[in-house]
Amino acid sequence: MPESLAAPPQGNAKLGKQALQRNRGNDNTAVGVQAMNPNSVCTGAGVPNACCTGPGRGKCGNEGSGNTAVGRSALAENTTGATNTAVGLQALSSNRDGAFNSAVGAHALDANTSGSHNSALGFEALAFGTTASNNTAVGAFALRVNTTGAHNAALGFNALASNTASNNTAVGSLALQLNTTGVANTAVGTAALANNTTASNNTAIGENAMLTNTTGNHNSAVGRSALFFNTIGEHNAALGFEALAFSTTASNNTAVGSRALRLNVSVRPSPPGRA
Repeated sequence: MPESLAAPPQGNAKLGKQALQRNRGNDNTAVGVQAMNPNSVCTGAGVPNACCTGPGRGKCGNEGSGNTAVGRSALAENTTGATNTAVGLQALSSNRDGAFNSAVGAHALDANTSGSHNSALGFEALAFGTTASNNTAVGAFALRVNTTGAHNAALGFNALASNTASNNTAVGSLALQLNTTGVANTAVGTAALANNTTASNNTAIGENAMLTNTTGNHNSAVGRSALFFNTIGEHNAALGFEALAFSTTASNNTAVGSRALRLNVSVRPSPPGRA
């Protein structure tokens, strides 16, 4: 059917230059310059865009329904994605067919193209996610470079900021901030498991718990600075303030109580703030 004869889309609202240009979807709200307008994205990653060059020049338009975009270039590239909410400069700007995403904050979920069921709140939260799904990021830079990892939850500044893996939970500023490929880790507390990179199946609850762990697996630390200096030790359990705090490479230990097995190492490193 010629476009001129097609039934006009219903339930849409727009405010802003080039917002919802050539829209064919229903029940969309676009507020801001070039919000939900695929024709506007003619530079940057993914170009040349068929909406800007060749036979399709200027003829593209959003076909998804039930989307809300507030902010310059929010949901700008959306074509068939539905039921997305984007609030902030370039929030969800690269989304094309991803659905059921919520992004609040400048550049939140900026690079997402087809990932679905993600929630991002904060500046650059989940900013580099492309096809990742089922993630929750709350806080500036939370899950910032997560591209394909799924089922992660990050709450706090820089929480899981370097993560690309799946099934991790980080609650607290800097929690699991350097984790890249480690899976099934849980960190609760400021800087808990902050230096963990590839280790998996660790649980750290408390400020600075397992702070220096990098590749040690299957450890549990509950209490401030518990297993603080552990780097590669495995199968340790520490419950209490500074329990097993100076252990670095030891494995298969259990410490219960304040400062239990605190000095269980062959070479004692200096504690934080001391020469």
